[in-house]
Amino acid sequence: MDELTNQLTATIDYAEVRSFPTLSPVKELKGEIIIAVAVKYSKVRLIDNIIFNIGSVSLCC
Repeated sequence: MDELTNQLTATIDYAEVRSFPTLSPVKELKGEIIIAVAVKYSKVRLIDNIIFNIGSVSLCC
């Protein structure tokens, strides 16, 4: 995320992947997940999210 931050004039408040609808942390990308992002640009805070229903993908070793 540092590489992205260095190229933006905005500040990333948060970017998270959570299970949906419980919003608990995920170890595997499977089932329903939500990607939530908040970015502050000048005096405006932009918030967005998207829900995916996906197969299994491992996030960790």
